[in-house]
Amino acid sequence: MIGSGGLPLKPSLFFVKIKKGIAFYFGLCYNTNVRKMLTEREDERLSLSFERKGKKVAQLNPEKKNKRSGVASLIKDAIEPTVISMGYILWDVEFVKEGSELDLVISIDREEGISLDDCEAVTRAVDPIIDSVDPIEQNYYLEVSSTGSERVLRTDFHLEYCRGWMVSVSFFAPLGEEFGDYAGQKQLKGVLLSHDKDCVSVAVGDSQITVLRSSIAKIKTLDVE
Repeated sequence: MIGSGGLPLKPSLFFVKIKKGIAFYFGLCYNTNVRKMLTEREDERLSLSFERKGKKVAQLNPEKKNKRSGVASLIKDAIEPTVISMGYILWDVEFVKEGSELDLVISIDREEGISLDDCEAVTRAVDPIIDSVDPIEQNYYLEVSSTGSERVLRTDFHLEYCRGWMVSVSFFAPLGEEFGDYAGQKQLKGVLLSHDKDCVSVAVGDSQITVLRSSIAKIKTLDVE
């Protein structure tokens, strides 16, 4: 498969890393240590990523400064108006540790799908905003990607958006006897029906199963094509 500019795409493989230099890629220029990555990932997500240097910021709330969830929330609030104004859905922002590296992962979506050009456009738009908020002390990789065919549902927005979709629901512990034929199972697959602040309901075969959200380890959509 050939990406923008005639560059080959290989699953989780193609990248360029330039130390202490200027990197030009997709018309982007960053005077920093750069790892640019264009991928058609094994999970069918397209992504564009590069390394950014963290900076110490005194004005950030000390209680949130070193908490990855707090960083993600702060950046999400800052960039969401811009991403929406560009015609995209800001699906998620996560600040995660992958091995020894920290990744700030921004997932975007829209009805017609996401291309690498979309990832580039959003990267250009949010980069200066993240600089202005500047909540991360450590070096990290900024990645803008599509959601992929199977996406994790973490928020009320996710659950509402994917109502009627096929999902897999994994639990921290096996279901109890009150779930009848489904007792002892740690995973259910079915159609997402509804949710509220406490529960999620899924149609499994001819049954409607309602479970506590606190019992759910992960809900993700399933690629049924």
